[in-house]
Amino acid sequence: MSKIKFLIILAVTMLVVAACGGTPAAPTTTEATQAPAAAATQAPAAAEPTAAPAAAEPTAAPAAAEPTAAPAATAQPALSAGPLKDVPRNQTVNLGWSHQVVRMVHMERSEFRATRPSTWAGASPRRSA
Repeated sequence: MSKIKFLIILAVTMLVVAACGGTPAAPTTTEATQAPAAAATQAPAAAEPTAAPAAAEPTAAPAAAEPTAAPAATAQPALSAGPLKDVPRNQTVNLGWSHQVVRMVHMERSEFRATRPSTWAGASPRRSA
């Protein structure tokens, strides 16, 4: 019994780690001290100019001096900042539910009764007496 509990706890832990990306929340102290040291060793190598990039600079300078067109401002801000497509609020999204369940959520009770009389007991507005 304890082996099953251990496997369940392990599975839940793995799901949580996979959902969070598996990255630690903050760097450890050894990582924090190693990062500036690595950056200091790479900085002198990058500061030394070579002859080939200096020759290419005059041709690249006019292209860099030209202003680029700014992205056009949208009239409506994005609904979300995530990777999913923006869906306006007046449209429904099918997330694995049947179409009728989604429609029922967005309809009044009287409208649902008029459109789906078979789901309600008693007389329906569509049936004549």
